[in-house]
Amino acid sequence: MFVVADRKVVANLAFMLREQKRLVVYRSATPAAPVLPLRVRSVGRYELDRDWVEEPRQKWFVELFWGISGRGEFYTGEDWVTLEPEWIFLYRPGDHHWLRVLTESWRYCWVTFDHASAEEWINGFGLHERTCRAGACPEALFLEIAEALHRSTVQGEIHAANIGHQILAEASVQVTHPPADSIASRAKAIIDKHFMDPQFGVAALSDELAIHRSTLFRQFAAAHGLNPSSYLQNLRLQRGLNLLRETVTPIQEIALTAGFTDPNYFARAVRDATGMSPRALRRS
Repeated sequence: MFVVADRKVVANLAFMLREQKRLVVYRSATPAAPVLPLRVRSVGRYELDRDWVEEPRQKWFVELFWGISGRGEFYTGEDWVTLEPEWIFLYRPGDHHWLRVLTESWRYCWVTFDHASAEEWINGFGLHERTCRAGACPEALFLEIAEALHRSTVQGEIHAANIGHQILAEASVQVTHPPADSIASRAKAIIDKHFMDPQFGVAALSDELAIHRSTLFRQFAAAHGLNPSSYLQNLRLQRGLNLLRETVTPIQEIALTAGFTDPNYFARAVRDATGMSPRALRRS
């Protein structure tokens, strides 16, 4: 899943993690790579006792917490939100951070991002809510960020940003992948099966699911980030592009085979996607 740059250093940090209840690694005050779009500020893993409390303090960066064991809670300005193992919690820029422990001990990893657009990146991964279930905490990724920041080099900061992306991707998997029996998942499976049929469309899809089109569009877009019509169009276009590159089949026949009812519409879709006509793309 990830590449370890210096296994000896990582092994040393792993020992530190076992021996220390609170490990924190900060990036240098002056970033070596200041223009990284997802710049990591700091990272750590805490194991806190029941009597520990972090007093309220306003902070101006994104911080992601990932529960490992025990439970703690965060104040959001309105109420307290509990962090369970395998769940994440997010503080955003300008939030007042206030944490306290609920069990005999509480263990979690955390990472902070301080780029001006960090919140947009978090949203881009579908992490819009304060908290969500994300699966087992990938401690090794947090440890690798610690090793990368410890280098205090451009290469280290770039590597930390790369692993930061991986952590966000890991966190978003269960958020962006709906249950298999959901309307969105069932709709996607039906489209995947029938997209090459030119007679198949969203009307047939909504009929098969016995659901109103507006509800179908809303649930599909919420789960997959685009509406079912666009997804259907994308599958047909990719199929058509593959046939253009890999076969000598006539273009009209390719359009129908890919699921388009009109070869002219297929040609427009190819031009919109590539800037070339199907014939020019085949020659390129």
